[in-house]
Amino acid sequence: GYLTGYLDNDLFGGTDRNYTNGARLSWISESRDLDEVGVVQRGLRGLTGDPESLRLFRAVTGFDDPEAVDYNYGLSLTQLMFTPEDPFSETQPEGQRRYAGWLGLGFSLHAGDDEILNSVEFVLGTTGPRSLAEESQDLIHELRDIDKFRGWDAQVPNETTVDLSFVQKRRADFLPERRLGFRVDGLTEWGVRLGSFRTAAHLGGFFRIGHNLPPDFSDPRLSSTA
Repeated sequence: GYLTGYLDNDLFGGTDRNYTNGARLSWISESRDLDEVGVVQRGLRGLTGDPESLRLFRAVTGFDDPEAVDYNYGLSLTQLMFTPEDPFSETQPEGQRRYAGWLGLGFSLHAGDDEILNSVEFVLGTTGPRSLAEESQDLIHELRDIDKFRGWDAQVPNETTVDLSFVQKRRADFLPERRLGFRVDGLTEWGVRLGSFRTAAHLGGFFRIGHNLPPDFSDPRLSSTA
Protein backbone atom coordinates (compact mmCIF):
# COMPACT_ATOMS: atom_id res chain seq x y z
CA GLY A 1 0.00 0.00 0.00
CA TYR A 2 0.85 3.68 0.08
CA LEU A 3 1.35 5.96 3.08
CA THR A 4 1.16 9.65 2.18
CA GLY A 5 1.50 12.85 4.20
CA TYR A 6 0.04 16.22 3.21
CA LEU A 7 0.64 19.65 4.74
CA ASP A 8 -0.99 23.01 4.03
CA ASN A 9 0.37 25.98 5.99
CA ASP A 10 0.04 29.68 5.32
CA LEU A 11 3.51 30.34 6.80
CA PHE A 12 4.80 29.20 3.40
CA GLY A 13 3.21 32.42 2.12
CA GLY A 14 4.35 34.59 5.01
CA THR A 15 1.01 34.83 6.88
CA ASP A 16 -0.61 33.17 9.89
CA ARG A 17 -4.38 33.60 9.77
CA ASN A 18 -7.72 32.28 8.50
CA TYR A 19 -7.14 28.74 7.11
CA THR A 20 -3.77 28.56 8.80
CA ASN A 21 -2.93 24.85 8.78
CA GLY A 22 -4.09 21.55 7.39
CA ALA A 23 -2.45 18.14 7.84
CA ARG A 24 -3.48 14.75 6.52
CA LEU A 25 -1.99 11.27 6.88
CA SER A 26 -3.49 8.81 4.42
CA TRP A 27 -2.93 5.09 3.83
CA ILE A 28 -4.31 3.39 0.71
CA SER A 29 -4.04 -0.37 0.21
CA GLU A 30 -2.80 -2.13 -2.88
CA SER A 31 -5.47 -3.77 -5.04
CA ARG A 32 -7.59 -6.11 -2.93
CA ASP A 33 -10.50 -8.50 -3.28
CA LEU A 34 -13.63 -7.16 -1.64
CA ASP A 35 -13.61 -9.90 0.99
CA GLU A 36 -10.23 -8.51 2.14
CA VAL A 37 -11.61 -4.99 2.60
CA GLY A 38 -12.60 -3.63 6.02
CA VAL A 39 -16.23 -3.92 7.06
CA VAL A 40 -16.78 -0.14 7.11
CA GLN A 41 -15.32 0.29 3.63
CA ARG A 42 -17.33 -2.67 2.29
CA GLY A 43 -20.46 -0.85 3.36
CA LEU A 44 -19.61 1.92 0.89
CA ARG A 45 -19.69 -0.36 -2.15
CA GLY A 46 -23.22 0.66 -3.15
CA LEU A 47 -21.91 4.12 -4.07
CA THR A 48 -18.87 3.12 -6.16
CA GLY A 49 -20.63 2.61 -9.52
CA ASP A 50 -19.56 -1.05 -9.81
CA PRO A 51 -21.98 -3.81 -10.91
CA GLU A 52 -23.28 -4.28 -7.34
CA SER A 53 -23.91 -0.57 -6.76
CA LEU A 54 -27.21 1.24 -6.59
CA ARG A 55 -28.79 1.59 -10.05
CA LEU A 56 -28.46 5.40 -10.07
CA PHE A 57 -24.74 5.23 -9.35
CA ARG A 58 -24.21 2.58 -12.03
CA ALA A 59 -25.95 4.81 -14.59
CA VAL A 60 -24.04 7.98 -13.70
CA THR A 61 -20.62 6.70 -12.65
CA GLY A 62 -20.43 3.14 -13.98
CA PHE A 63 -17.59 1.38 -15.82
CA ASP A 64 -17.49 0.15 -19.42
CA ASP A 65 -15.93 -3.17 -18.37
CA PRO A 66 -16.96 -4.20 -14.84
CA GLU A 67 -14.51 -7.12 -14.93
CA ALA A 68 -11.57 -4.68 -15.15
CA VAL A 69 -12.42 -2.86 -11.91
CA ASP A 70 -9.86 -2.98 -9.08
CA TYR A 71 -10.57 -2.10 -5.44
CA ASN A 72 -8.46 -0.34 -2.84
CA TYR A 73 -9.44 0.72 0.65
CA GLY A 74 -8.05 3.48 2.78
CA LEU A 75 -7.76 5.09 6.19
CA SER A 76 -6.99 8.76 6.83
CA LEU A 77 -6.51 11.18 9.70
CA THR A 78 -7.03 14.87 8.91
CA GLN A 79 -6.73 17.99 11.07
CA LEU A 80 -7.77 21.45 9.90
CA MET A 81 -7.13 24.68 11.81
CA PHE A 82 -8.66 28.16 11.47
CA THR A 83 -7.72 31.35 13.33
CA PRO A 84 -8.48 35.11 13.12
CA GLU A 85 -5.99 37.69 11.85
CA ASP A 86 -5.41 39.16 15.33
CA PRO A 87 -3.41 36.66 17.44
CA PHE A 88 -3.22 38.71 20.64
CA SER A 89 -6.86 39.29 21.59
CA GLU A 90 -7.93 36.90 24.38
CA THR A 91 -11.50 36.99 23.05
CA GLN A 92 -12.81 36.32 19.56
CA PRO A 93 -12.00 39.42 17.41
CA GLU A 94 -15.20 40.85 15.96
CA GLY A 95 -15.61 40.42 12.20
CA GLN A 96 -12.74 37.93 11.85
CA ARG A 97 -12.74 34.18 11.25
CA ARG A 98 -13.68 32.10 14.26
CA TYR A 99 -11.12 30.05 16.15
CA ALA A 100 -11.90 26.52 15.02
CA GLY A 101 -10.32 23.13 14.68
CA TRP A 102 -11.53 19.89 13.12
CA LEU A 103 -10.13 16.37 13.42
CA GLY A 104 -11.51 13.57 11.24
CA LEU A 105 -10.97 9.82 10.82
CA GLY A 106 -11.84 8.64 7.32
CA PHE A 107 -12.68 5.23 5.86
CA SER A 108 -12.57 5.07 2.06
CA LEU A 109 -13.24 2.61 -0.76
CA HIS A 110 -11.82 3.20 -4.25
CA ALA A 111 -13.03 1.42 -7.41
CA GLY A 112 -11.25 2.05 -10.67
CA ASP A 113 -9.86 0.93 -13.98
CA ASP A 114 -7.23 2.56 -16.24
CA GLU A 115 -9.43 5.58 -17.03
CA ILE A 116 -11.88 6.08 -14.15
CA LEU A 117 -11.48 6.20 -10.38
CA ASN A 118 -14.51 6.44 -8.08
CA SER A 119 -13.72 7.20 -4.43
CA VAL A 120 -16.18 7.11 -1.53
CA GLU A 121 -15.22 8.19 1.98
CA PHE A 122 -17.07 8.10 5.29
CA VAL A 123 -15.60 10.50 7.85
CA LEU A 124 -16.27 10.65 11.58
CA GLY A 125 -14.89 13.81 13.13
CA THR A 126 -15.05 16.42 15.84
CA THR A 127 -14.73 20.17 16.17
CA GLY A 128 -13.75 22.09 19.28
CA PRO A 129 -11.09 21.32 21.92
CA ARG A 130 -11.32 17.61 21.07
CA SER A 131 -9.77 18.41 17.66
CA LEU A 132 -6.48 19.24 19.46
CA ALA A 133 -5.98 22.21 17.13
CA GLU A 134 -4.85 24.51 19.95
CA GLU A 135 -2.29 22.01 21.20
CA SER A 136 -0.98 21.39 17.68
CA GLN A 137 -0.56 25.09 16.94
CA ASP A 138 1.04 25.82 20.33
CA LEU A 139 3.56 23.01 19.79
CA ILE A 140 4.61 24.28 16.35
CA HIS A 141 4.78 27.90 17.50
CA GLU A 142 6.88 26.88 20.50
CA LEU A 143 9.29 24.93 18.31
CA ARG A 144 9.59 27.85 15.88
CA ASP A 145 9.70 30.50 18.64
CA ILE A 146 6.56 32.24 17.31
CA ASP A 147 4.05 34.09 19.54
CA LYS A 148 1.08 31.89 20.44
CA PHE A 149 -2.50 32.81 19.60
CA ARG A 150 -4.27 33.83 22.80
CA GLY A 151 -7.96 33.42 21.97
CA TRP A 152 -8.40 29.66 21.75
CA ASP A 153 -10.74 29.72 24.79
CA ALA A 154 -13.28 31.27 22.40
CA GLN A 155 -13.03 28.51 19.78
CA VAL A 156 -15.99 26.71 18.22
CA PRO A 157 -17.27 24.17 20.79
CA ASN A 158 -17.04 20.38 20.68
CA GLU A 159 -19.40 18.79 18.16
CA THR A 160 -19.31 15.35 16.55
CA THR A 161 -19.48 15.44 12.75
CA VAL A 162 -20.41 12.79 10.18
CA ASP A 163 -19.69 13.23 6.46
CA LEU A 164 -19.95 11.17 3.28
CA SER A 165 -18.13 12.16 0.08
CA PHE A 166 -17.93 10.87 -3.49
CA VAL A 167 -15.31 11.88 -6.08
CA GLN A 168 -14.91 10.67 -9.66
CA LYS A 169 -11.69 11.24 -11.61
CA ARG A 170 -11.20 10.51 -15.32
CA ARG A 171 -7.72 10.33 -16.79
CA ALA A 172 -6.65 11.12 -20.35
CA ASP A 173 -3.19 10.80 -21.94
CA PHE A 174 -2.10 13.88 -23.91
CA LEU A 175 1.24 12.30 -24.81
CA PRO A 176 0.51 8.54 -24.80
CA GLU A 177 3.89 7.54 -26.21
CA ARG A 178 6.66 8.37 -23.80
CA ARG A 179 9.39 10.56 -25.25
CA LEU A 180 12.66 10.29 -23.31
CA GLY A 181 10.65 9.06 -20.33
CA PHE A 182 8.26 12.04 -20.21
CA ARG A 183 4.51 11.69 -19.95
CA VAL A 184 1.76 14.31 -20.10
CA ASP A 185 -1.74 13.47 -18.88
CA GLY A 186 -4.73 15.16 -17.32
CA LEU A 187 -7.53 14.48 -14.88
CA THR A 188 -11.06 15.79 -14.81
CA GLU A 189 -12.84 15.60 -11.50
CA TRP A 190 -16.24 16.15 -9.93
CA GLY A 191 -17.53 15.35 -6.50
CA VAL A 192 -20.10 15.94 -3.79
CA ARG A 193 -19.88 15.89 -0.01
CA LEU A 194 -22.78 15.79 2.45
CA GLY A 195 -22.39 16.08 6.19
CA SER A 196 -22.52 18.09 9.36
CA PHE A 197 -18.94 19.35 8.91
CA ARG A 198 -18.99 20.22 5.22
CA THR A 199 -21.60 20.12 2.47
CA ALA A 200 -20.21 20.99 -0.95
CA ALA A 201 -19.97 20.15 -4.65
CA HIS A 202 -17.08 20.75 -7.00
CA LEU A 203 -16.03 20.38 -10.64
CA GLY A 204 -12.57 20.84 -12.06
CA GLY A 205 -9.42 19.31 -13.44
CA PHE A 206 -5.67 19.55 -13.77
CA PHE A 207 -2.85 18.20 -15.90
CA ARG A 208 0.48 16.64 -15.02
CA ILE A 209 3.83 16.48 -16.76
CA GLY A 210 6.75 14.48 -15.44
CA HIS A 211 9.59 12.06 -15.98
CA ASN A 212 8.53 8.43 -15.48
CA LEU A 213 5.13 9.73 -14.35
CA PRO A 214 3.03 6.77 -13.14
CA PRO A 215 -0.22 6.15 -15.03
CA ASP A 216 -2.36 6.66 -11.93
CA PHE A 217 -4.67 9.24 -10.33
CA SER A 218 -2.13 10.89 -7.99
CA ASP A 219 -3.45 14.07 -6.40
CA PRO A 220 -1.07 16.55 -4.71
CA ARG A 221 -3.84 18.42 -2.88
CA LEU A 222 -5.07 17.96 0.67
CA SER A 223 -8.50 16.96 -0.61
CA SER A 224 -11.05 14.73 1.06
CA THR A 225 -10.19 11.51 -0.81
CA ALA A 226 -6.55 12.14 -1.76
